[in-house]
Amino acid sequence: MSRENQPNPFERRRRVLEDEEDVRAAAVARRETGRVSQEELERELGLNNPRDRES
Repeated sequence: MSRENQPNPFERRRRVLEDEEDVRAAAVARRETGRVSQEELERELGLNNPRDRES
């Protein structure tokens, strides 16, 4: 592999840190219990804009 194709060590470390954070967030999400209503989910995801429903 040529040096040009090798990822920057700082970029590789950033990716590893992001991956570790994703793993931690997934573990927390798996431990959550309860239910979320459709309205709550849409609101949290920013999908509850009334203009979006005027199609």
